[in-house]
This record gives sequence, C-alpha cells and structure tokens, in this order.
Amino acid sequence: MARTQEDLCARNNTRARLAPPTITLVSLLASIAACSPPATAPPQDGSFTSDAGDASDAMEDRRDPDAHDPRAPALDHRVSGRAVVAWLRTDADEPWWIEEELVALPNRAGDREIGPRSLVRMRPGSTPVTVFRATGDERLLSAVSHPSRAWTAALVDARGAVSLVRGNADGSIVARVAADDPMFAADRLAWLEGGGGPPTHTPIAPGRAEDSVRLAASGEDVLLTLTTYWGSALAYRWRFVDGAFVRGPRTLLAPANPLPVFIPDTASYDVFDAVTNPWSTHSCVAPDGRAYVAIWVDHSRLQVLNAAWGTRLSLVRRDLTIVERPSDILVTRVERDGARSLQLIVGTADVDDEPFAIACATDGRVAVAGRHRREPGRDNTEIHGFAAVIDGDRGTFVSRTFDGQQLALFQTAAFDARGALWLGGTEDWVQNPVGVSVGGQGRPFVVRWDAREPGEPERVTVAATRGHSEVRAIAVTGANDAALWLAGIEDGPVTHTFDGNRAALRGDGWVSIRPVQPRP
Repeated sequence: MARTQEDLCARNNTRARLAPPTITLVSLLASIAACSPPATAPPQDGSFTSDAGDASDAMEDRRDPDAHDPRAPALDHRVSGRAVVAWLRTDADEPWWIEEELVALPNRAGDREIGPRSLVRMRPGSTPVTVFRATGDERLLSAVSHPSRAWTAALVDARGAVSLVRGNADGSIVARVAADDPMFAADRLAWLEGGGGPPTHTPIAPGRAEDSVRLAASGEDVLLTLTTYWGSALAYRWRFVDGAFVRGPRTLLAPANPLPVFIPDTASYDVFDAVTNPWSTHSCVAPDGRAYVAIWVDHSRLQVLNAAWGTRLSLVRRDLTIVERPSDILVTRVERDGARSLQLIVGTADVDDEPFAIACATDGRVAVAGRHRREPGRDNTEIHGFAAVIDGDRGTFVSRTFDGQQLALFQTAAFDARGALWLGGTEDWVQNPVGVSVGGQGRPFVVRWDAREPGEPERVTVAATRGHSEVRAIAVTGANDAALWLAGIEDGPVTHTFDGNRAALRGDGWVSIRPVQPRP
C-alpha cells in the first residue's frame, strides 16, 4: 500500500517552520558495496510502504553456508562474559569496539541498569587492549573515534550527571568536561514542576534515561544526545578546540513529558530489546555538521510536542477505529547552529514501532531500523524487523517489514558506499509463550536491502554462533574484496527477565570480519 507525497506530507510529515537549507549529506559510514541481489521495489517518489509481513516471505538466502571461501575471515574473536555493543573503528589493521559486562537486574539501592563498559582495540592475531574503562560510580555509555584516532567517551555517574572525556589511542586522557547545560533551568519546556524547584543541572535518570546517552562524531567534534529525568530529549554540540571541549548550541528535540516505564526494566543488557525502551536516542552526523536524531513517540508525547511548537505531526495510521494507539519514530534533522530543520514521523501503520539504530548515507538519505509489535489483535506476541529509508530532501520515507524465522528485529544498521542498507539483529525466538517470557534461542539476522532497486532483500549468512546470539554492530568496508564486520553477543540469556534465575544472565561477545563477494 502506498500513499502519495501529498497524503504523506499532510498526515505524517511536518517540516519545522524554519526554511531548510539545501541538503548535502555526507555519510559517516563510507563503506563499499558488497554482495547480493537487488532489493525491494520502491514506490513512486514521496510514498512509503509499511504493510506488516509484505516483504519477508520472498527473502532468500543465496549463500551456501558450507561453501569454501578461499579468503578466510580476517578476524574471528570471542569475548568471555561480555557483550560487544558497538564499533568505533573498522580499520583493517586495528578495529575498535565497546564491550559491556553483564550484571544482574538491580534489586537494591545503588544498583545500576547499565553494566560496566570498556573501549577496546585489537590488532588481528594479537591480544585485545583495553583503551579506557570508567572508574568509581561512573559508567561509559557511548564513545566515538575521530579522524585523528583520538576518541571521545560520554560518562554518567550515579547522580545522573554527564561528562565528556577525550583520550588518545594509548588510553591517555587529554581533556574532560562536565557536559552540563547552564541554560537548562531557563527552558521551561525541558523540565516539569515538582521535586524542589528548578533543576541545577541536566539530570539523567540512572536505570532509565541513563542508557539514552549517545555520541555521534562530526570530525573532531561530537553531538551528544540524551533523555532527561523528565522525559525531554536534547541534542548538544561540543567542539574540540586547542585541546579543550567547547560548548556549542543545544536543541530541544522533544519537550518534557512523563514516559512509560516498562517493568521489568531488564538488566544491564536488554536481551534483543524485547522490552520497550522509550528513553533511547539514536543519532548520526554528517561531516558537514548536519545531524539526524531518532526517538520514540506515542500519542501523549506527540501531543506535547505539537502544542509546544505549533506543529501538526501525527502517528502513522490507516485504521482510525482501532482502540490501541500506535507508537512511531520521530526523526529530527538538526543543523550546525542547533536549529530543527525537519521533523518526520516514521513507522508502520497501526502498530508500535521502535528505533534501535540509525545510519546516514552519502546521498542525503537516512535509515532508521528496529522492530514493530503490538499488531491489532496480537498484542506484543508478534515482533518483526522494521527499517525505513528517509529522503532528506523531500522529507519522505520508504519503510518495510522483515519477517525472520519466528520473531525478528534489527539492532544495528549501516550503509555501504553504493547506498545499500545492511541490517543486523536477531531472529528465531518466541515472545511470551506459556510459562516463560521468551522461548527459543535467537540467532544472528543479517539482511541487505536497497530501497532504490527492484527485487527482494537478501538474507546474508554469517559465521556460526552458539546459543542465543544477536548482531549488535555492523559495517561494510573495502574497495573490491568487501568485508562484512559483525559483532554482538552469543550463548546469551534467552529471556529479558531470566524467569527468576539470576544465574542465567550471561553471554559472550563475538567479533567477526568475513569477506563478501562484490556485486556483479
């Protein structure tokens, strides 16, 4: 089912009342095109498709997993007792990633939802080196690397205060700053009354908004996005000049509004993101400084946003008679000066969508990926992979549902240099079977999709993993002999509540670099 550009813009898309400048988006993920047949036929310009289940039945795995490939994987590494949650660099001689230790569900004062994280680098064939690990009550939430090979990390302490740390490849720290906002209390849209008057800093709620903190690199500078204690979403620009962090403009992405708390909040590592997390933010920044940020929105959050800014954004609906209100994804373009120049609601009609990843292409397109659930009459027992590719110039999108084995979702996304979208996640478990919260063991789920071309998406076979496994980080690099970079968790817990067995919360990280055949 497709809508015309006029219908889409009228019902689901509102450009901010600022005149958007001409878009020249340069991708942070400049990788190369890799294997596979072409993908889904896009509708006419300006339309979108989002019928649940309409795409995946025709997906075909065109690789023989037992076939010998003379080009052996450049790296196949396991990390005992941890999960690999993100790539920082995918240099052929030394990849960098973030590892997270798994900790039990908080059950006493001082416990944290997020487990300790480390920044790691490794030369193939050598022992991994821990570049940075937070100490005391701070947690490393997000990190990025820069062209200079320096890195920036975002830390959050037990009070919810955020700091930025800058370091070198050898782990030495060169700068640190409290990422506070002296004008936060003056912005009455950013916080709610109660709790002792105006806030004295920008508080993050440990255990909920804590994991919302994300960094995206823009050359040697960074974009910091987060959700506050009051449910407002913010983006901050920080420059790095003459060895020090310099505060830049800030952008209010969504006004303060109480967000639902889904119990249990899981543990330090939300297995396959089965429990909704409305606090997360996801962002990518182009070298020209433009940023795109994706957040979760429902009817209540959208009402507050529209009232604050006089916009007319609406959720993606077809059946206006259903009682259940869907949730969708708000994608905001943020200019270098902090201005909002585009706001777009993205999703699948009449169901709950949630973003787990965002990626920028080189041609002005942006992708968000995640899952949708709560189909009318099915509650949340059906979970499907979801991805949407946004045309930044038109402010329109094409979306698609991906059905894997049993249930499926995407947790990471990256464009290659030819503009194909690579999606990674997990499939092959069952949500809410009788007696337990989750049944079955998930396995890696990787798909290549080019929304500009006819044909079906390609399911890509990956290296074998043990037990419950997920792809948490993906990239494609190389000029001719392309390499597919995957990382995540294996032999992990099969349930987000571990059904009363706290010892079941364990897993091993995995890193795999495998050759893929260039497209004919």
